[in-house]
Amino acid sequence: MMNEDSFLEIINTYFQLDREKNKQILVSRGDDCCLVEAGKIALSSDLFLEDVHFSRKYFGPKDIGYKALAVNLSDLAACGASPLFFMLNLIWPTSLSLDYAKLMFQSMADLAYDHQLTLVGGDLSRGDKLGLCITIAGQIETNFVFRQQAKPGDLVFVVGNIGLSRVGLEILEKNKTTSDFPKSVWAHLRPTPLVKAGKLLASWVKSMLDVSDGIAKDIQRLLPSGLGVKLRQQLPLDEEIFRFAQTNQLDPLCLALEGGEDYALMGVIEPNTFEQIKTLVPQVWILGEVIEQQGLFYKDKKLEVIGFDHFANDC
Repeated sequence: MMNEDSFLEIINTYFQLDREKNKQILVSRGDDCCLVEAGKIALSSDLFLEDVHFSRKYFGPKDIGYKALAVNLSDLAACGASPLFFMLNLIWPTSLSLDYAKLMFQSMADLAYDHQLTLVGGDLSRGDKLGLCITIAGQIETNFVFRQQAKPGDLVFVVGNIGLSRVGLEILEKNKTTSDFPKSVWAHLRPTPLVKAGKLLASWVKSMLDVSDGIAKDIQRLLPSGLGVKLRQQLPLDEEIFRFAQTNQLDPLCLALEGGEDYALMGVIEPNTFEQIKTLVPQVWILGEVIEQQGLFYKDKKLEVIGFDHFANDC
């Protein structure tokens, strides 16, 4: 029988508190509030809603549980924080079974375990569609990394792939053969939160964020107003992006720059620090140089790219 106690029993099975690993959590689930002994704590929150952020047509329960938490971990990575605890608010349709919930919680719990992250509370309600809201907390051990600290001449770097998630979404939405673009589909369903890289970079970078709405949109958030980027002529885009772009008569560069939900890290450094950063995070690459013109420029031409906006009209 499905009821609230059934859900709490499942949650307690998958999310157990290890007090030796989480000594800052004094009181966990079961009371009206959790109690945390806090220092410098970074907090973030994200919604993950059916038919807005994901579709159950191609997201399985394990994909949903994993990605709902992964996107929050990515926010901590962008600030250089170590994961500490999270809270889960859940809207659950009665049409879904408890077995579905078990699979969803299993993948979420596995990811939480990988990052020594503790579930400390939340709320549960019935609703017409599946929805998750996670609030996550991380410990700032070195520096909190801000946005908008760049100046002309600085370099903009990226850690991770850009554009693959956009390709994966297009493949899944159009019911294309997923085996033709395996990295893209995986990038959309199971993005990797770059927590370790974020912590390593925190002491070196001037600014950083995670790329959730596409480079074209997020570069405006990373840089101070009035500044832009002159892109490098050769960017390390994945071959699946070129193949998808060619098949669909698209510009691969624009496809990669506009694609959302990459959850790569993008940041700003002084030019003389790149080689040192490269030894810490070998997968880092340079997107371009900060210039005194707003926008993205490629071969001296301003690109007309916009990125993703939740409130923009469909096109």
